[in-house]
Amino acid sequence: MRTKQAKVLQFILFLATGALILWWLYRDQDPQKLLTAIKEDVNYWWILASLLAGLLSNVSRTIRWQMLITPLNDKRPRFLNTFLALTIGYLANLAIPRMGEVSRCAVLSKHENISFTQLIGTVVAERALDILSMLVSLLLVVLLQFKVLHSITGSAFDFSQLFSSFTTPTPYVIVILIAGSIWLFRKK
Repeated sequence: MRTKQAKVLQFILFLATGALILWWLYRDQDPQKLLTAIKEDVNYWWILASLLAGLLSNVSRTIRWQMLITPLNDKRPRFLNTFLALTIGYLANLAIPRMGEVSRCAVLSKHENISFTQLIGTVVAERALDILSMLVSLLLVVLLQFKVLHSITGSAFDFSQLFSSFTTPTPYVIVILIAGSIWLFRKK
């Protein structure tokens, strides 16, 4: 019974805190002007479109995370639990940056009985894939839109210096060392 009262009290406390913050933000506004702006100046179709795009983005991330988790324990976590864990992670990121990754793993571990350390591994793999796809995208933009980039930067950046550095063996050695390190640690 005590925990139910504590939950109700916690809910009321957070609701009151949110109401207080909203009052503090809008205390100097004219309520009539605010209502007129909400009724006449807002295009709700764009709000609906952005909400739909955000929802589809979170759904695709949920499916991607489920695909990474499934081989770990031969059990696919429930979609709703995975989706809610992901959104709780985004909420935690608002409080403390990068806390969302840890909190979403903790929430899913608690509700799906999956090892927390395995879930952290999937998040690390996700971030590595994100970085890799960003680098591939950047490389494609530089290669396919080189003339546009050159016209934007003009004489501020000398592209000949960039390409002359690839005539020396240094960048190739660095790439080989990084790839070799990744391959070596993968085996261990």
